[in-house]
Amino acid sequence: MDYTAAGVWRLSWAVTGTGASAEHQLVPVAPVPGATGDGRVYATTTDLANALKEAPPLNAQKLLERASELLDSDFLLTAIYDVDDEGMPTHPLVIKGFRDAVCAQVEFWEEVGEETDISGPLQGAQIGSVNLQFGAGANRSGPAYYAPKLTRALQLIPSEHIRFTVLAGC
Repeated sequence: MDYTAAGVWRLSWAVTGTGASAEHQLVPVAPVPGATGDGRVYATTTDLANALKEAPPLNAQKLLERASELLDSDFLLTAIYDVDDEGMPTHPLVIKGFRDAVCAQVEFWEEVGEETDISGPLQGAQIGSVNLQFGAGANRSGPAYYAPKLTRALQLIPSEHIRFTVLAGC
């Protein structure tokens, strides 16, 4: 059977004769890597493998997409740099900086867990009656969401090729 789209497919078939019945099976189908097309991705799984110096995780494409979204929303929203018709950077140093930043964020998530981007890091635990505390409270430091190497990768892009501006609210 060829699955033509990602999602959950329901296979149904009828058995006739002895043991006649109707059978159903749900089959989860993942998207083809890189086929989402919903946004820009600044690094490939090959780039990530080279940065990690080992095979990337099985969910590498998803992590690269999320790290690219994070870069766009949290760092590049008001940045000014040369782009092509698809909005991708054109200067080799900018391309390298974005690639390195995204790979650094994925490496960071692999070390601390991507879930810290959602719930914050584990701040405390108790074994009896299980008590877990996530995130930061008034007496704790806030969670680190960004890889330190991400910001360094962006800082290494020469200022004549990218300009970071400030978004002013009304």
